[in-house]
Amino acid sequence: MSFIKYLECTNTKCNNTEDIHKIQNQCTKCSYPLFVRYHLDKIRSNYTKGTAIDFKLNSLWRYKLLLPVIDDKFIVTLGEGMTPLIACTNLHGNFQLHAEQKLWVKDESQNPTSTFKCRGSSVAMSKVKELGIESIVIPTNGNAGSAWACYGAKSQTQVNIYTPKDATFMAKQESILFGAQVVLVDGLISDCSKMVQKHLELNPKCFDVSTLREPYRLEGKKTMGLEIWEQMNGCLPNVIVYPTGGGVGLIGIYKAFQELLELGWVDSCKMPKFISVQSEGCCPLIEAYERGDSKCTFFNGASTIATGMRVPRSLGDFLLLDIIRQTNGAFITVTEQEIIEMHSLAPKKEGLFMCYEGASALAAIQKAKSLGHIQDSDKDIVVINTGSGLKNKLEYLID
Repeated sequence: MSFIKYLECTNTKCNNTEDIHKIQNQCTKCSYPLFVRYHLDKIRSNYTKGTAIDFKLNSLWRYKLLLPVIDDKFIVTLGEGMTPLIACTNLHGNFQLHAEQKLWVKDESQNPTSTFKCRGSSVAMSKVKELGIESIVIPTNGNAGSAWACYGAKSQTQVNIYTPKDATFMAKQESILFGAQVVLVDGLISDCSKMVQKHLELNPKCFDVSTLREPYRLEGKKTMGLEIWEQMNGCLPNVIVYPTGGGVGLIGIYKAFQELLELGWVDSCKMPKFISVQSEGCCPLIEAYERGDSKCTFFNGASTIATGMRVPRSLGDFLLLDIIRQTNGAFITVTEQEIIEMHSLAPKKEGLFMCYEGASALAAIQKAKSLGHIQDSDKDIVVINTGSGLKNKLEYLID
């Protein structure tokens, strides 16, 4: 049974709705991103939090009631999701956390292509098949491309990827091995996006799955929030710390918590604080936040070892800024040296081989605490590790 209602424009001055059964990218009136909305009242009337989850499925598809695929026969899955929430007991002291505070890492490295990108690819590719789309195109810093290529192979859908020449070797090789058409671009992801627009002009039937230019990737990434809620026995943490590039994962987790709160399925009825982490080498969000702006300006000269965070401007910047303000959260920047140091420390202290992006989020804990963004009363702090360190270039380990 499907409880999908419609697609809703995220522009509060527009509030347009679109048909869930039609192929849609952005709002047809104002071009803002679209959100999938559900009949939460009907779900609440027919299910409890104990009956809504399909416990037979050890994947993100256990939350089918809150996902946008209508017919199960179109589901494209490789067992993604249900990644562990790991207690970090050895690093606890490094951040001067109190004994009663708990530090957790949601470890997304245990997905099929070793990153959280599998979540968005699985759900969005399933919807692509349901809508009868045969070809997709995406700009990517690397990991999203390999995930889409993987799920393209599984679903036998043509995948076209535009990625910077300096994207990681593994991400490029994976994409090619999975059968995607890969074009290397001399520039940043913003330059790749321009190439995607040219691709779409030449191939009008190809579907654009760029970040927030379609509504379904976010629904897959939303399941991180649903899992955290389930793994915390129906409660929400006090703080979510998220490494931010395009920011779809952070937005998705927030949307999951919103839906759970509206359903009345949360034992602690309070939205967590969200802390968004960026590198000093690419921090358009914190600059906009400090100016008091509702949108970012393009960040010139973007450069960071954490390439997934090398996004000069996100299409969802206004959503991210609003979430941080609404939750009394914060934007934190970390240096390249702090990222590298945590990338090296986490394996030794916790056995966690994190990606640079995940390491940046963990590196921000101490700074967030010293600035008062994490307080002694915050008992549960969840850091999102978006992928495996195996996806990174590790030159710093070699003398």
